Amino acid sequence: MRNWLSEFSRNSKTPPGKIDPHTLRNALIEFKAFIRLNDSCTAVLYACCMHRGKKEHVSIGELSAFLEPLLHHRDVVLAVESLVIHGFLLYGSEGPFTNYYNHVYLSPAAETALRTSDKKALPTEPNNDADHMLMIIYARAVSFRNRSIGLKDWIHFTEEIIQLRELPFIQHLYRAKLSKKHRAIALFTGVLHQIDQHRLEQSTLLQLFCNSALELARLNIELQNTFHPLFAKELLERFTNEHGLVRIGAHSSWSAIIHHVDNHVQQVRPESPALQLFDHQTIHPKTLFYNPDTKTKVLQLQKILMPSNLRKFEKLMVKNGEPTGIISLLSGGPGTGKTELAKQLALETGRDLLVFDVTQQRNMYFGETEKAIKHVFDDYRRICKHSKHAPILFFNEGDAVFNNRSDLKSNTSQTENSVQTILLQEMEIFQGIMIITTNRPASFDPAFERRILLHIPILDPVAEVRLALVRHLFPSIADVDAKRIAENYAFTAAQLGVFRKQWELETIIRLRREKLEVALENFLKGINQKPRHAIGFVAA
Repeated sequence: MRNWLSEFSRNSKTPPGKIDPHTLRNALIEFKAFIRLNDSCTAVLYACCMHRGKKEHVSIGELSAFLEPLLHHRDVVLAVESLVIHGFLLYGSEGPFTNYYNHVYLSPAAETALRTSDKKALPTEPNNDADHMLMIIYARAVSFRNRSIGLKDWIHFTEEIIQLRELPFIQHLYRAKLSKKHRAIALFTGVLHQIDQHRLEQSTLLQLFCNSALELARLNIELQNTFHPLFAKELLERFTNEHGLVRIGAHSSWSAIIHHVDNHVQQVRPESPALQLFDHQTIHPKTLFYNPDTKTKVLQLQKILMPSNLRKFEKLMVKNGEPTGIISLLSGGPGTGKTELAKQLALETGRDLLVFDVTQQRNMYFGETEKAIKHVFDDYRRICKHSKHAPILFFNEGDAVFNNRSDLKSNTSQTENSVQTILLQEMEIFQGIMIITTNRPASFDPAFERRILLHIPILDPVAEVRLALVRHLFPSIADVDAKRIAENYAFTAAQLGVFRKQWELETIIRLRREKLEVALENFLKGINQKPRHAIGFVAA
């Protein structure tokens, strides 16, 4: 069993001029036949093995100096890239978790194969086109980071890669319709982040992609704008740590495409105890009934929340320099279907529902309530990054938190005012979908009203809607009786739902003693409630 690694590494201890050229030439011919690579790759891999006699890793500059004049520096760079793509070499002085991209070392598979002369143990290329191309881009990106190639070379390479539109992660980049330079930044940053699993410092991008102080200043300003197309089109994301250091990496949606992962399958759960996640697939479909003056606004909201329409809206808002959030208020009395409407919108638009629980948000300790409400929005942003479609952040009975600010000096009032301030700040920059319900819209601070895009009043159903409700829930009631009940009694869909449950229960235990229409009229007489002209909401 021939140990190529040991054999070549011994040469590092041989003084210059003492190695027999004929013996070395024959060894390299046999070595090339074993590894099945071209002359340049064979020479570079031999040089890596020889340096193993001194250290485990070697810089690309050392390889280039050692192989000169046999190979030019650019040939060494290309050979290193090929060896990385084929799985023989890895970047980094001590492994892939370091930042020393100008060093390479033998992969574990290569070590095993070279020590044992086992051809079956030789590294292999990625087994699909997308992964193979990803490794080609990665190797070239590292060469650019090492400054082995220049900015023009990297931009030219990116423009060649963008033609491979049959690959999903390239399609995503192409559809963003960026400038050549921005495409080059996205490809470089996104691929390095996904292979090395750590984000790049913004300063690194500025140094690599700028040739003058003016270019550097302008790119620095661009990368600080969260509405820049690089971020708005879900290619890259900015992250700032507690020390203020800005790092940039691939957006979660692009990352999922790069790694062939369905983002929606990997459902991320909320960390905040004030949020409860409802998968839209678990929501039971129900039939909505609207008053004529409400129907238009409800349909408008439903249409804008459809993913294709929302993307168009977000694009327009980004162009105008405005936040992309959709904040809606549903107001109306108890039982008019505000909560159910939010659920049905989630179901119809394929979005999960994140329900805010005010009782979990409040904390007896001073300052903790403010942290809790901030945590809710941080949690929402985190979940959005890992979701195929942004979920709906749902504040049920929102008047408990979106109320008027107080002039009182008590600790409780100060805490409530601090919460209001945080809410106003978050709504000002909100990107996503928020639905708030309330029975008391007049209790909202005017500052909140200015940040609400759509206000949909949902009142009690008028006579024609009440008739539709009766017909839907109780189709066995004669039409003449249904009309009489709808015209003479005021009720909501929730109240009819309560009666239906009672009626079905009595049916099961056989306590029915009167006709359905008579029982319904008696129930409605007991409610003794006047009509309030709005919509209702019923189960299918």
